[in-house]
Amino acid sequence: MAPRAAAKRREPVEPAGQARPGWLPPVHDPRAEAVLLAAFDVFMEHGYEGATMLEIATRAKVSKLTLYALFTDKEGLFEALVAWGAQRYQLDAEALNALAAAQPREALERYALAFARVMLRWQSIALFRIAVSQAAKRPRMAAVHDELTRKERQSTLAPLMQRLVDGGLIADADREDFARDFQALMRGDIYYDVLVGRAEAPSKEAVEAHVKRALARLLKAYAQDAAAPPSATKNRAKKRPT
Repeated sequence: MAPRAAAKRREPVEPAGQARPGWLPPVHDPRAEAVLLAAFDVFMEHGYEGATMLEIATRAKVSKLTLYALFTDKEGLFEALVAWGAQRYQLDAEALNALAAAQPREALERYALAFARVMLRWQSIALFRIAVSQAAKRPRMAAVHDELTRKERQSTLAPLMQRLVDGGLIADADREDFARDFQALMRGDIYYDVLVGRAEAPSKEAVEAHVKRALARLLKAYAQDAAAPPSATKNRAKKRPT
């Protein structure tokens, strides 16, 4: 029997023309928003190869002329959909203010939990699967997805890095390594199992436990580095969790 998560990803988010899903930010042109909503549904139902611009235009209730005026081709449309969804990886002003008001470790925990929840959203998983499935034929698509997800998350983490350095939680020289290891540990088995369909979406409690465990390991590893003499940083990679 197929995992429930695999079946769920084929369900439309919302019928085109109705309420916009909360996980996707609005766009200025209502026609473009209708197309993006319809495109998400069609890509999820038929995959990238099986999706057609005609079906997307039909569901969005726009002409093919309008569709191609808004998005040059199917690959460009998918890239726009990834970019649209990837905006949800960015913390809004209210969230950033909340992080700034917290102590460094508490801010990191809040950020990590928000990161994990977005990463494990089934829509995010579905878009990642499509990008990977097309990576060999369309490397630009995979590159765009990586730029707007993994690399963008590194960018949003950057302001928090300075606070961790100032708070003595990590060494200044370890910022880039910390950011990379942070993302790797946030994924872990909990992400991989959902990605390959071995497990359903984890519960809120499971995600919180995963984040707490990953951060404990990460901060312990970098605290050791921060306390070590400069010569010891040459062996840093050997001590990092994988």
